[in-house]
Amino acid sequence: MPGAFWRAYGFVQDTVATSGGRDGNGRIGAGGSYRPTKRFKIDAEVSDGDLGPAAGSAPASCIPSRPQLYLNYSLENERTDNGLRVQRGNLVSGAKRRLSDSSSVYLEERYQDGGSLTGLTHATGINLVPKERWNLGSSAGVRHAARFLIGAETDRRAAGIRLGYGSDTMQFSSAVEYRRDDAEQPDTTRTERTAWLFRNNFKLQLTPDWRVIGS
Repeated sequence: MPGAFWRAYGFVQDTVATSGGRDGNGRIGAGGSYRPTKRFKIDAEVSDGDLGPAAGSAPASCIPSRPQLYLNYSLENERTDNGLRVQRGNLVSGAKRRLSDSSSVYLEERYQDGGSLTGLTHATGINLVPKERWNLGSSAGVRHAARFLIGAETDRRAAGIRLGYGSDTMQFSSAVEYRRDDAEQPDTTRTERTAWLFRNNFKLQLTPDWRVIGS
């Protein structure tokens, strides 16, 4: 239901089948967006179901000529990579500034709490549009995290680059990230680990009704 300065929606979902001991994820929820002024907008969503409550909110400033300020909070009820049940809150605050028609920069603070892990990440990055339909980005971050049960701390330094292309019929993106972790073990010794992460996504619109997606 869209309005002049607001919109609202509701949703219902259920699990058709599960395997491997994974829990079902039936859920019902509602959300909406409200813009009290032309310079400020609030998005929010709440839901409940088999895996427990979940929520999210995202107030943000909307002034094109000034830095965009935003504050997002989400309460997750499962890990998307393995489906395990966990209550975890994520708080993201930051600022994004458009430098020109082809470039912007951002600075973020990300706080995570729950799932036996607490962590704070300082992140920054830049996005460029060097040519029509092409986009390029780079990012860097420093993270400090601690586990409740064993008290072990982990320090991470990361940097990455991203390249993307988009047209009416084809979109693709490719990204690579470098991570260096210095992790404390339960016996107070420390272990250093280097990781490389690669991500690729592709979509081709064959006809108005058919498309090919890969990742």
